[in-house]
Amino acid sequence: MSPLKFCVLILLNFDIIDSMRMLPGEISDRVAKQFLQRYKRSDPRCNTDELYCETNKISCMQHNENQREYYCGLSNPCTSGQTCYLSTPCPAHYRTGCTNNACYGQPCQNGGTCSLDSSVKGYNCSCIAGYDPTSDCRTEINFCDSNPCQNGATCNPVFNGYTCSCPLGFNGTHCEININECASSPCVEGTCVDEIARYRCVCEVLFIGVNCDKLNPTYITAITLALAGIIATIIWVLLFWKKKRLGKSTAPFPFEDMTLGQTKSRFRPNINMVHTIQQNPPAFGKMAQTNIKSNGMH
Repeated sequence: MSPLKFCVLILLNFDIIDSMRMLPGEISDRVAKQFLQRYKRSDPRCNTDELYCETNKISCMQHNENQREYYCGLSNPCTSGQTCYLSTPCPAHYRTGCTNNACYGQPCQNGGTCSLDSSVKGYNCSCIAGYDPTSDCRTEINFCDSNPCQNGATCNPVFNGYTCSCPLGFNGTHCEININECASSPCVEGTCVDEIARYRCVCEVLFIGVNCDKLNPTYITAITLALAGIIATIIWVLLFWKKKRLGKSTAPFPFEDMTLGQTKSRFRPNINMVHTIQQNPPAFGKMAQTNIKSNGMH
């Protein structure tokens, strides 16, 4: 077995043993130390390159937290209120010292910058974006604490920010926009009313359905019956008018002899004859007078 595989197996065994001892939600001591090691201010060249360290001594004093903790832990000569620091941070000759400058203890984590002030701590941390200065830049800022998501949305914290998971019917950065479901004009024959995560159609007369796209059979039946009634009425009126007209053409004149059965067409010559006789009364009168006189003479 290669040395690399052997080391991996040992580490896996340690993780298994740690996991058996841990309660739910806890992490192993080794993982915790790796986390702290990863987020401490460190410049590897300060521990490996003596010339680089001597040239950049001030920077290495601020970027050699692991060595400072180690040597100050072996022998801390400082009194209460003082801070132990690496006065000589280079690997050839590490030396510790004591100071009243709180920033020498490198209290600001995760790339934060320390500056002295008049506060109780004696310093202030300027953190990179996403970290909380009140915790000396050790913890991330939870932007969801301010409840930025609206309309019942779920806030999801991410590094240096957050995202909002919107409920149905809303969108936008903070789920502040009510989606207009009527934008697609779903109502075929009606008016669209926008509601939350849905829409409602107010249909015109004769139409039904979710999208007002179907004819109402009740109205269709009523209209069909009405049209049938109108057509039947028109036919009845025409038949009645025709029958009445035919009846007038065969009726006898008021002064004709009903027993003769004369109609208007047959009675017309008789009328003309009567008119002819009535137009010659003077001649008839003269002939009568002449006859009367001749009779008198006799």
